[in-house]
Amino acid sequence: MINICDDVLTHIHSFIRPEWLYYTNKSYFENYMKDDYIIMETSIRRIIRKDSYYVLDLLLMNNIDILIKHKKYIYRDTIYKNYVDFLVYYCIDNKSSKCTNIIKNKYGKYLIKNKKLR
Repeated sequence: MINICDDVLTHIHSFIRPEWLYYTNKSYFENYMKDDYIIMETSIRRIIRKDSYYVLDLLLMNNIDILIKHKKYIYRDTIYKNYVDFLVYYCIDNKSSKCTNIIKNKYGKYLIKNKKLR
């Protein structure tokens, strides 16, 4: 790998729009996820299908307050207690074990347990 001095990198970055840099390293990507990423259900499902646990963790960390407001989420004629329950089901259905572990371990407190839907 070629190392470029910081002065040259600063000069190069002055010509590039900041939102184009989000794939270059983790810090740019984390800033992109906090500021510019638009959360959509299809993008979450795509992330789970690819088993991108790091991206899913960042997405949930920044947007869990929005996602837990989805009560009684309906997907393919099945009613889930909340959106986090649906995400666990979707991870298991798509064999995304890393994403399942992230959701259960970090966001398991948002799962609704022992409540029946009417």
